[in-house]
Amino acid sequence: MADAPESAEPEWPAVCHDHGHDLTGVPPGEPCPECGDTNRKYLVTAETDVVTAAHNAGLEIEYIPERSWREQWGRLLDDLDAMERLADGIGERPLDPREVVDAFCAECYILKEWLRKDPALPQKARNGVNTFAAGSTTIHLACAVHNTHKHYGRDPGYTTARVSPVRIPDGVRVSWTITWHKPDGTSGTTDALEMARGAVADWRSYFAAHGLSESE
Repeated sequence: MADAPESAEPEWPAVCHDHGHDLTGVPPGEPCPECGDTNRKYLVTAETDVVTAAHNAGLEIEYIPERSWREQWGRLLDDLDAMERLADGIGERPLDPREVVDAFCAECYILKEWLRKDPALPQKARNGVNTFAAGSTTIHLACAVHNTHKHYGRDPGYTTARVSPVRIPDGVRVSWTITWHKPDGTSGTTDALEMARGAVADWRSYFAAHGLSESE
């Protein structure tokens, strides 16, 4: 049997693993001429993130401190798409379908924080995020689901919301219901997919009101 071909040397800048000395021109496996380290890292620039690839070992990702709110918005849209697909009976269903709704609600909450703290946004847009989110029935409910899940319940004075029940009547299409209880004693249920669609629509109305584009 022929030997497997050796992997090609990545064409990225290389530094020694422990001290970061430049290893340009030093063959793989040869020690660093400065410190003798034989481990190396390859530095890869991928859009806004700096990726460090350790040769034949794995990956480390170092995120730059200021990342656009649009990155988080993209995650939220991906989660909505995952819910839509499961509702249509498309794609792989997780063992616990509630995870998909929990993920959407978590990203919805995180988007609120990213919008509030993104230094690239106008101050007016940043300052108004919490008030807007609290006034949106769908965004507020998504954040309540996230906080209930994160804290294993809510303290008095806050809305409690959980994804229950989940139905798969034909064994294929998934539907989720959110059961909620408000501090004033009222309670009810909301279709989770309708909540998610409404939250995305409300966020888009906020973007439009503040002249924010979804794309760069």
